[in-house]
Amino acid sequence: METVKFTYVQLQACISRNSPDVLNILPEEVAEELKATGSTTAKYFDNVTVMFTDFVNFTNAGERMTPEGLVDELHTCFKKFDEITAKYNVEKIKTIGDINKGENILITGSTGIGKSYIASALGHHACGIGYKVVYHNVPKLFSKLKMSKADGSYLKEVAKIERQHLLILDDFGMQPFDSQSRAALMELIEDRHGKGALIITSQVPVSKWYEVIGEQTIADAILDRIVHNPHRLKLKGESLRKRRTVNNGLS
Repeated sequence: METVKFTYVQLQACISRNSPDVLNILPEEVAEELKATGSTTAKYFDNVTVMFTDFVNFTNAGERMTPEGLVDELHTCFKKFDEITAKYNVEKIKTIGDINKGENILITGSTGIGKSYIASALGHHACGIGYKVVYHNVPKLFSKLKMSKADGSYLKEVAKIERQHLLILDDFGMQPFDSQSRAALMELIEDRHGKGALIITSQVPVSKWYEVIGEQTIADAILDRIVHNPHRLKLKGESLRKRRTVNNGLS
């Protein structure tokens, strides 16, 4: 399979001919067929401009199979994945796209259920594909920012966070925000809005975050930027820590 290199100007011209998002990266005839009929037949192209995937050895598999066979296998895999997510009411999270668009992911659920684990896994994956990621435990972060106000390093700390593509705030709402922490939170959220992605984990339901933040005007401003059309993952079930303790006791 031969790869054709396009200049930036040529690539931009190609993108401008098609619709946003996924149609931008498809050959024109495929994009037009999708727009006209909602589906397209599998085709093999000798020359491609861009190829990307999350699957290991995807290109090798594609070279061993017919276009129709490859599409059929992928359809089977994704259909099964859709069945699993529907069964357990899990939202599919598109990590790469969410980071590029500066979108938010809110993960809520009781203690020990795996919120931090999922957030860290998403962060680890983002690091692996080249994004800059920072993780902070919320109580510790705002304690650190208070101390930085005293020693004059506050602006430097905030700038360091602002430079990251993805910010993970773990254990949000463990304790109410005081006026200083509220102001710092507002600054962090305002700096990232529409520019950087955010993952928040919390034991507290989103509906109660107003009470946690306090001061209605600031809470409105913060939550308007956080909860406007985010990806929400509500975890339910038994504590993994409790289950692990029980299993260890039985072994």
